Amino acid sequence: MHLSPTMGPAIALPCSIRMSESPLDTSVISVGVHDLLRRRGSRQVIDAKVDVSGLATSTAHIPDGTLVDVEVILDSINEGIVLTAEVTVPWVGECRRCLGPAKGINSFEVNEIYRADPLEDMLPIVDEAIDVGAALKDAVILSLPIAPICRDDCAGPAPDDFPILDAEAAVESKDPRWAALDGLRFDSDDDTD
Repeated sequence: MHLSPTMGPAIALPCSIRMSESPLDTSVISVGVHDLLRRRGSRQVIDAKVDVSGLATSTAHIPDGTLVDVEVILDSINEGIVLTAEVTVPWVGECRRCLGPAKGINSFEVNEIYRADPLEDMLPIVDEAIDVGAALKDAVILSLPIAPICRDDCAGPAPDDFPILDAEAAVESKDPRWAALDGLRFDSDDDTD
């Protein structure tokens, strides 16, 4: 990892970065924000390689050995530190229609706020350092598809037995148990009130 030059009026500050030495969690990236906390309006830009392999939901996961290149921008504001990053990550899973392999690439933006006294949706600043890896891991997990599909026109394992219906076709089909109600009419011509 290295510090990139910043653009615009923000002041570039040196940063101290500590990678986790634990073999169990290689995505912990602790960034020292001592100078950012003392100079409001300043900025740090960090280029990082984050190991996101092994992150998974019940339907999709990140392939083993996946390292993601991320440019993390840290901006100092009155309330704390704002993290902004663009992330692109590959995923693999099982197609919800045919149960074959499915894969894709998700691109998304991460925006987080760190504070010394965090509110409910904010992350903490601990000992004048923030854990950038935790925010990135959470965003990667949330980006994984809930119902992966191998391709848009996937017909499934038995398209003749289980055809894919569009919304109009689903509305047009009637349940035969309600057929007796089709003859019921409420608007009559004779008013016998």
